[in-house]
Amino acid sequence: MRLLNNRDLLAGICLTALGVFVFFYAISNYEMGSWRQMGPGRFPATLGVILAILGGTLSLQSLRQGQPIGHFPIRPFLFVLMGTASFGVLVTTFGLFPAIASVLVISVFADTDVRPFSLVGLVAFMWLVSILVFKTGLGLTIPIFDVPW
Repeated sequence: MRLLNNRDLLAGICLTALGVFVFFYAISNYEMGSWRQMGPGRFPATLGVILAILGGTLSLQSLRQGQPIGHFPIRPFLFVLMGTASFGVLVTTFGLFPAIASVLVISVFADTDVRPFSLVGLVAFMWLVSILVFKTGLGLTIPIFDVPW
Protein backbone atom coordinates (compact mmCIF):
# COMPACT_ATOMS: atom_id res chain seq x y z
CA MET A 1 0.00 0.00 0.00
CA ARG A 2 1.30 3.45 -0.94
CA LEU A 3 1.36 5.93 1.91
CA LEU A 4 1.76 9.68 1.71
CA ASN A 5 5.03 11.21 2.78
CA ASN A 6 3.43 13.40 5.43
CA ARG A 7 6.64 15.12 6.51
CA ASP A 8 7.43 16.44 3.03
CA LEU A 9 3.79 17.28 2.37
CA LEU A 10 3.53 19.32 5.57
CA ALA A 11 6.86 21.05 4.91
CA GLY A 12 5.78 21.88 1.36
CA ILE A 13 2.47 23.32 2.51
CA CYS A 14 4.22 25.41 5.18
CA LEU A 15 6.80 26.71 2.69
CA THR A 16 4.09 27.55 0.16
CA ALA A 17 2.05 29.39 2.78
CA LEU A 18 5.11 31.30 3.99
CA GLY A 19 6.06 32.24 0.43
CA VAL A 20 2.56 33.48 -0.35
CA PHE A 21 2.48 35.47 2.89
CA VAL A 22 5.89 37.09 2.21
CA PHE A 23 4.84 37.93 -1.34
CA PHE A 24 1.58 39.61 -0.35
CA TYR A 25 3.18 41.37 2.61
CA ALA A 26 5.94 42.76 0.38
CA ILE A 27 3.63 43.99 -2.37
CA SER A 28 1.21 45.60 0.08
CA ASN A 29 3.72 47.28 2.42
CA TYR A 30 6.72 48.19 0.27
CA GLU A 31 7.29 50.12 -2.93
CA MET A 32 7.89 47.68 -5.77
CA GLY A 33 9.49 49.99 -8.32
CA SER A 34 10.26 48.69 -11.78
CA TRP A 35 12.60 45.95 -12.94
CA ARG A 36 15.07 48.62 -14.02
CA GLN A 37 14.87 50.56 -10.73
CA MET A 38 13.82 48.07 -8.11
CA GLY A 39 12.15 49.24 -4.95
CA PRO A 40 12.61 47.74 -1.49
CA GLY A 41 9.69 45.32 -1.97
CA ARG A 42 10.87 43.70 -5.20
CA PHE A 43 13.47 41.39 -3.62
CA PRO A 44 11.27 39.98 -0.80
CA ALA A 45 8.36 39.59 -3.23
CA THR A 46 10.56 37.64 -5.64
CA LEU A 47 11.88 35.47 -2.82
CA GLY A 48 8.30 34.84 -1.69
CA VAL A 49 7.37 33.61 -5.17
CA ILE A 50 10.44 31.37 -5.34
CA LEU A 51 9.68 29.97 -1.87
CA ALA A 52 6.05 29.27 -2.83
CA ILE A 53 7.15 27.50 -6.02
CA LEU A 54 9.67 25.36 -4.12
CA GLY A 55 7.05 24.52 -1.48
CA GLY A 56 4.53 23.55 -4.12
CA THR A 57 7.11 21.39 -5.85
CA LEU A 58 7.95 19.68 -2.57
CA SER A 59 4.26 19.04 -1.89
CA LEU A 60 3.68 17.56 -5.33
CA GLN A 61 6.80 15.42 -5.02
CA SER A 62 5.58 14.05 -1.70
CA LEU A 63 2.32 12.98 -3.33
CA ARG A 64 4.25 11.11 -6.03
CA GLN A 65 6.59 9.29 -3.69
CA GLY A 66 4.91 6.96 -1.27
CA GLN A 67 7.04 6.22 1.76
CA PRO A 68 6.29 4.74 5.13
CA ILE A 69 5.17 7.26 7.68
CA GLY A 70 7.72 7.69 10.44
CA HIS A 71 7.69 9.61 13.67
CA PHE A 72 8.57 13.31 13.86
CA PRO A 73 11.53 13.92 16.19
CA ILE A 74 10.69 16.94 18.33
CA ARG A 75 14.11 17.33 20.01
CA PRO A 76 16.03 18.69 16.98
CA PHE A 77 13.17 21.03 16.11
CA LEU A 78 13.02 22.53 19.60
CA PHE A 79 16.78 22.97 20.05
CA VAL A 80 17.28 24.61 16.65
CA LEU A 81 14.29 26.88 17.31
CA MET A 82 15.65 27.84 20.76
CA GLY A 83 19.10 28.48 19.29
CA THR A 84 17.70 30.77 16.62
CA ALA A 85 15.62 32.64 19.19
CA SER A 86 18.66 33.06 21.46
CA PHE A 87 20.60 34.59 18.57
CA GLY A 88 17.83 37.11 17.91
CA VAL A 89 17.66 38.11 21.57
CA LEU A 90 21.40 38.24 22.26
CA VAL A 91 22.73 39.91 19.10
CA THR A 92 21.19 43.30 19.93
CA THR A 93 21.91 43.11 23.65
CA PHE A 94 25.34 41.50 23.96
CA GLY A 95 26.78 41.60 20.44
CA LEU A 96 27.74 39.17 17.73
CA PHE A 97 30.18 36.93 19.62
CA PRO A 98 27.83 35.86 22.43
CA ALA A 99 24.95 35.48 19.98
CA ILE A 100 26.92 33.17 17.68
CA ALA A 101 28.17 31.15 20.64
CA SER A 102 24.64 30.77 22.01
CA VAL A 103 23.07 29.68 18.73
CA LEU A 104 25.78 27.09 18.16
CA VAL A 105 25.88 25.75 21.73
CA ILE A 106 22.10 25.41 21.97
CA SER A 107 21.60 24.05 18.44
CA VAL A 108 24.29 21.40 18.79
CA PHE A 109 22.13 19.67 21.39
CA ALA A 110 19.66 18.82 18.62
CA ASP A 111 21.97 15.89 17.99
CA THR A 112 22.53 13.30 20.70
CA ASP A 113 26.23 12.94 19.83
CA VAL A 114 27.76 16.19 21.13
CA ARG A 115 31.52 16.63 20.78
CA PRO A 116 32.77 19.56 22.92
CA PHE A 117 36.09 20.04 21.14
CA SER A 118 34.52 20.27 17.70
CA LEU A 119 31.91 22.67 19.13
CA VAL A 120 34.65 24.99 20.40
CA GLY A 121 36.34 24.85 17.01
CA LEU A 122 33.07 25.57 15.24
CA VAL A 123 32.36 28.57 17.48
CA ALA A 124 35.87 29.98 16.86
CA PHE A 125 35.54 29.43 13.10
CA MET A 126 32.11 31.09 12.97
CA TRP A 127 33.42 34.06 14.98
CA LEU A 128 36.20 34.54 12.44
CA VAL A 129 33.87 34.16 9.45
CA SER A 130 31.34 36.57 10.95
CA ILE A 131 34.03 39.21 11.50
CA LEU A 132 35.28 38.79 7.94
CA VAL A 133 31.82 38.82 6.37
CA PHE A 134 29.82 41.28 8.45
CA LYS A 135 32.42 43.77 9.68
CA THR A 136 35.12 43.69 7.02
CA GLY A 137 33.20 42.64 3.93
CA LEU A 138 29.81 44.30 4.41
CA GLY A 139 30.84 47.03 6.85
CA LEU A 140 27.83 46.49 9.12
CA THR A 141 27.70 48.21 12.49
CA ILE A 142 26.82 45.12 14.50
CA PRO A 143 28.60 45.27 17.86
CA ILE A 144 31.10 42.45 18.26
CA PHE A 145 31.05 42.17 22.02
CA ASP A 146 28.85 44.65 23.85
CA VAL A 147 28.31 43.84 27.50
CA PRO A 148 25.84 46.37 28.98
CA TRP A 149 27.35 46.29 32.48
